[in-house]
Amino acid sequence: MHTINRPVIPCALVVAALLLAGACGDDSTGSADAGADGSTGDASLLPDSSTEPDAALPELMLPAYDLASVEADLDFLCSPALTGRATATPGNELALAFVEQRFYDIGLEPAGDTPGSYRQEFPYTKFEQLSVPVVTLDGSTLVSGDDFTVVMYSSPGTVDASVVFVGYGLVVPPFDAAQYPNCPLDPAGFDELAGVNLTGKIVIYAIGVPDDDPNMGYCPFDYSGDRVALALDRGAAAVVGFFGYAYPPEAIRGFLASVSNGTYGMPNLALNRDTLERFLPLLPDWMADIDNTYTPQGRELALRATIRVEAQNVQTVSHNLLGLIPGLDPSLAHETVIVSGHIDHVGADEETGAVYCGANDNASGTVAAYHLAEQLITLYGQPRRSVLVAAWNGEETGLWGSTHYAANPLRDLLYTVGVVNIEMLSSGDGDSVLAYGENDVAVTWLIDLLSAAIWDLALPVEVIPIPMGRDSDHWPFYASGVPATSLRGGPAARAPYYHTPEDNMDNFVMDHMNKGMQASWALLLPLALGLEMEMLAPAPPPAPLPHSQPSTVPWPVSVTLPYAYPHRPLPHK
Repeated sequence: MHTINRPVIPCALVVAALLLAGACGDDSTGSADAGADGSTGDASLLPDSSTEPDAALPELMLPAYDLASVEADLDFLCSPALTGRATATPGNELALAFVEQRFYDIGLEPAGDTPGSYRQEFPYTKFEQLSVPVVTLDGSTLVSGDDFTVVMYSSPGTVDASVVFVGYGLVVPPFDAAQYPNCPLDPAGFDELAGVNLTGKIVIYAIGVPDDDPNMGYCPFDYSGDRVALALDRGAAAVVGFFGYAYPPEAIRGFLASVSNGTYGMPNLALNRDTLERFLPLLPDWMADIDNTYTPQGRELALRATIRVEAQNVQTVSHNLLGLIPGLDPSLAHETVIVSGHIDHVGADEETGAVYCGANDNASGTVAAYHLAEQLITLYGQPRRSVLVAAWNGEETGLWGSTHYAANPLRDLLYTVGVVNIEMLSSGDGDSVLAYGENDVAVTWLIDLLSAAIWDLALPVEVIPIPMGRDSDHWPFYASGVPATSLRGGPAARAPYYHTPEDNMDNFVMDHMNKGMQASWALLLPLALGLEMEMLAPAPPPAPLPHSQPSTVPWPVSVTLPYAYPHRPLPHK
């Protein structure tokens, strides 16, 4: 078996972080200077040519990770000492040091941007508020943190203006119903800004989509990122979002109204829906009309507001963590499977001191990724393909770390077969997992492979495909042409305690975590072992498990599976 080179991490770096990890020690068996080279054809991407893989294809085996160890790692990442793990903070650095040590302990080869390091540095813009923000509605002063929050990367400014309501703030142009058959909107278009003068106004809009309809993902618009830009383009002076009635009313901390990691060009806030109803008692009726009839309800309001935000952006750096299990098969080792989760969360409240520890979001995904990698090593030694284990940073503030990696990959993206990103495994009912990408054949083969492996492993987990979204770290890879999905606990669209101090270990469900890890393993394993061709061809399993739900996009079985999809065929097939 190929020897995995392991770095020596100085004890001084991790001693403050490893409250639960035990003492540091010297490494006398590994080299400290091995890294990962992303250039195509580089010999460092290939396993030792003297090591031949077994002729027989490996069998799928269930993981046997220690749930007590999983829980202990979660406990540490959620400890108050880490102050919510916000990117580019001391607490985030403690989390990085802890996970670095875990990478080392399980035998991952360092794959960062300098030899012997797990770290990949990336530039990061840190958003800082300089004073307590001020919001008044009709002369009544609202309470920061209870009634409203400032959206990350809001521009500073003071605005005193009248208010307009624009529903969900969506603009969908006319479209061909034959091209978008699953879109629930009228093909004539859906423009909630039409007929409403936004110039110089404070624009109030609902976060979400009409009726929380997942089929909106099939419509020709970017509902996760464009509405703030649209309001700005039409002259708005400020925007204020509130969560639609499919969600709890609170204005969550760390909310991004767009996926762009920059400034918005105007003040941008999120408002508690219950607070807004005190001033707009007809709000439930207006939203019900939109949700039930898909009819715009935009209007000018007899309401005036004042907003003052003092904030700045500070340029700094942060880091991803990258560890490698080199592949064993000479024909597949240059290919990469990425398994990942994001290590950051939204920090602590500057005014109250409340810590948002992010047990579910997303200590669960980070811990799951490296414990599953450990199982690959324990059960298989080395898989046929190389597996890159990633702890992304800066996800909560705009997918910074994963976006940087996708633009600056340390393993060639052309030979990156798939990305299994793991999010919020304690969510939901514990019996289902959401899988992004049902509306793109470039990704549905991953969902079909997941369902096939769940069948083979006899896991009692339902697979619920959902449309591709931009809200997690799979997105930069998908946008770069790499098959990528995120898996998270289902079936609810929004996790309980999302971005609240209550997302802690007291409310964490380890049974849900266990089932979510098993489902994630069911996709990671066949990719790492190179079994997707055998498992998907000539057709998926003859009958689904009682708990499983097949993809809604039929796999084109007339083509060679799974690489002949139109998105971007890999060159070696």
